[in-house]
Amino acid sequence: MSVFVINEDQIKKIILAFVVAVVISFLLGYFTGAGNLFKSDRSDQFDKAQTKQTSEAGKVKIDQAGDTLKPEKKNVLIDREKDAKESADKKAAEKKAADKRAKDKKAKDKKIAEKKKADRKAAEKKKAEKKAAEKRLADKKKAAEKKIEEAKKQAAIKEAARKKQADKNLQADGVDQTDVEAVSNARFYSIQAGMFASESNAGSFIDKLSEKQFDAYVSSFVSSSGATKYNVRVGKFEKRDQARTLLKEFQKSFSSPAYVVITH
Repeated sequence: MSVFVINEDQIKKIILAFVVAVVISFLLGYFTGAGNLFKSDRSDQFDKAQTKQTSEAGKVKIDQAGDTLKPEKKNVLIDREKDAKESADKKAAEKKAADKRAKDKKAKDKKIAEKKKADRKAAEKKKAEKKAAEKRLADKKKAAEKKIEEAKKQAAIKEAARKKQADKNLQADGVDQTDVEAVSNARFYSIQAGMFASESNAGSFIDKLSEKQFDAYVSSFVSSSGATKYNVRVGKFEKRDQARTLLKEFQKSFSSPAYVVITH
């Protein structure tokens, strides 16, 4: 029978080999775990950087991993995929709402600008029409005033001629100057055709009378209130009957009230 004797050196070698094996096993386990941890960290960073592609990438990853991933890891990936999809949908909805608001604002601004432009054109047109109307009124007033002045001038010429002829007639009959002055202050009869507060209106009425062959003139006076009034009168006769005859002719052409007045 053989007997194996283990000396002290052999025991030391066996212990040393055992310790080396343990250390090697520990180091292998440590580096293998650190590698998996590093891989997990890289996976998290990749998921954060690629949010838009998480859904499809997660599905592929789960399919490829199969049963090699733990249930907890699978749930984490599924939750991330769901969150990424919800985030993408939310961003898409927000972008769609923002685009709609921008489009509505653009349409509203365009409508406001068009309304302002239309209002400005309408105001300019109204201003031009008002200016034209004022010019027509001023021209009409100026023409009426001119006609009134002309009527006054013609009336003064006729009166001067009538007075001159009357003076000649009296002188031919041997009447002295005192009697001439008395005749000059004599009364005459005219038709009061109308009275106006505006000189231009009086001039317009004179134009209408002229169209009917009535010789009219303006006689102005100041009323008790201090306002100037304009009488439009027709004819100047020495006898009342002559004025009444003309009044009948006047009433055939005009419906406005008229009557015989005494003038000087």
